[in-house]
Order: sequence, then structure tokens, then C-alpha cells
Amino acid sequence: AMSPAKLMQAGGIFMLGLFLISLSFSFLPLLPINPAKFALLFALGSVTMLGSVAWLKGPQAFAGIALQRDKLPFSASYGVGLVGTFWATLIARSYVFTAVFAFLQAVGLLYFIASFV
Repeated sequence: AMSPAKLMQAGGIFMLGLFLISLSFSFLPLLPINPAKFALLFALGSVTMLGSVAWLKGPQAFAGIALQRDKLPFSASYGVGLVGTFWATLIARSYVFTAVFAFLQAVGLLYFIASFV
């Protein structure tokens, strides 16, 4: 059985991630001008949301689940999307690559969240 305190903590972490992602959408119109504001908030929010699942399951159990054969393509998609988002915004400064990698990251994140619910 899961303790209510741990569920509340994971819920709070998840809500913080959701807040960061929703805040990133307010910078979506500025994507062609300054992609870093959108992408960094989006990436931080998605890492926070996945962190809530890792908090709930435990880091080792979460890593084991993320590396399962059926989830590996989505884990790789998320990892490439996350690293690519940082590369596209901080190094390449390309809004096209930022959008592509953010989309890839979102697909991986949505799959993870859906598979744990």
C-alpha cells in the first residue's frame, strides 16, 4: 500500500511540472524570436513530471520500468527529445529544431504518464 503522504508529495511534484509546462505555453508565440524561454520551461516541466513518477515508484523501480523492452523506444524518444531540446535552444538556437525536439519529448512524456496511470 502507498502512504498518503507519498501520494501527496508525488501529486505536488506532478502539479509543479504541469505548472511549468503550462507556463512554457505562454512563451509559444515567442518561439521564432526566443526559443529558449519556451524550451527550457517545457523541458524542466517534463523532467519534473517524470520525477514525480520516479518519486512515487522509487528511482530504481522507475529506471527498471523505463528500460523495459516495450517502453524502450519511448524512453529513447524522451531522452533524445530532452537532450535535443537543450541543444536546439542553447547551442543551435533554431526554433525549427526546438519545435521538433520538444514534440519528440512531449510524445515520450505522454506515453510515460499514460503507462503509469
